[in-house]
Amino acid sequence: RRAELVCGLEAYLTNEQARVCTLSTNYVARSATLPTSTAAIIAQDRLNSALSDGRNLCRLVSSVVFSRGGRPGERRMELAAGQSCRARWMDGNFYDATIHRVLGDGNVMVNWLRPRPVGVALGSETPPILTVSEVGGDDSLHRIVPEADIQLRSPDGRLDSDLARRLFDARSEEDLVCVDCGSGAEVEFASVSFGTYLCAACASLHRGLGLRSSYVKELSGGHGWTAQEMRCMELGGNAAFRACLRQYPAMEAMPWDERYASRFAECYRRKLDACCTGAQAPPTLAAEAAAAVAPRQREFLSAAEASELVRRVVNDFELATREVGVGAIDWT
Repeated sequence: RRAELVCGLEAYLTNEQARVCTLSTNYVARSATLPTSTAAIIAQDRLNSALSDGRNLCRLVSSVVFSRGGRPGERRMELAAGQSCRARWMDGNFYDATIHRVLGDGNVMVNWLRPRPVGVALGSETPPILTVSEVGGDDSLHRIVPEADIQLRSPDGRLDSDLARRLFDARSEEDLVCVDCGSGAEVEFASVSFGTYLCAACASLHRGLGLRSSYVKELSGGHGWTAQEMRCMELGGNAAFRACLRQYPAMEAMPWDERYASRFAECYRRKLDACCTGAQAPPTLAAEAAAAVAPRQREFLSAAEASELVRRVVNDFELATREVGVGAIDWT
């Protein structure tokens, strides 16, 4: 159901992007001659309605798909107006913000911080801030973000990114080498889907499989990692993946691309996702079924994969509306 929901959103927004472009062209043509004409007003209403429908659907699907990503049963810090945080912007990176309002539908409205004035004296304990505007972004846009894309400071003052860095720094020796080729050089990437660590070359191959097969993310010293993604790495690891692989000798001898396109790979992703979300684990895969090719139309998306895919398609839709000259809706 998760995969059907996300794939349905992706298909709908792809069609809506084309529809918005057509409606925008029609509105521009109508308003150019007589902005207050009935035809221009109707064209504007149709465009606004299409944008509103698309964005409302984005928010609805986000509220269903996104999760704060902690351990099953673990109580996360409550979100409230005025809290300082880091939130994920349209480029996929996290920047400093404050929570303006919790919307109650799985989304949060934020105010992106501006750079501190030059010459302001800072205490030794004052942390540096990362701002949208400093990287050339428009901090009046993308103020609605899913709760899963909010990083609050924990009671001891650390952000999710700090916790991720500690997790990566404390990796076992087995996690310091690439799970696929065994290289110990530049193992600075991970497949969140499998909870494994990769070198740059193998990470590139995994990206070629697509997000629905392997969600690849650079470690980046923990920057930009969510609690949901970290949970996959905590409960995964190279040792766990290799131990499962050894139970299927035929899979170990299989070419790399066939292994990750197999039922074995899909079953492992399901198992890890179940551990992370508290869902029921899939049944043990029979040896004769492990090498079978998984369906082309992927039947399954993990929670982490679904969250990332929704984020990407929603951002694509928002960028498309900007490209046709339509400003973002003011949610205040």
